[in-house]
Amino acid sequence: MGAESWHIERCGIDYCARMTLTAEEDDERRLFALIGADETRHAGWLAPWLAPSVQEPDPFNRFIAGLAETGTPQALAFLLQVVLKGFGITHYSALAAHCPAPDCARIYTASR
Repeated sequence: MGAESWHIERCGIDYCARMTLTAEEDDERRLFALIGADETRHAGWLAPWLAPSVQEPDPFNRFIAGLAETGTPQALAFLLQVVLKGFGITHYSALAAHCPAPDCARIYTASR
């Protein structure tokens, strides 16, 4: 449960790093850097809940990671800001509702 969420947050970090580097204007660079900082904070919150050896990403996360590495900026914007953010809101809400550890459930609630 935590590893999948952590991989999603890592894709967000990679996406923001790539978008920061390809941005043409300072305001755009700052925006993606700030979003990346938020994704980094979320990944940091989840890291203590991971098993000692993080499992390899599942096919969905490998697919998303591949797109984050190779997609055009416009495709990345749609994929990661619309699809993954929408997925995250729904997915993290379900994880928070069924999480047996209250501290971890608060993390999923805050990450939405």
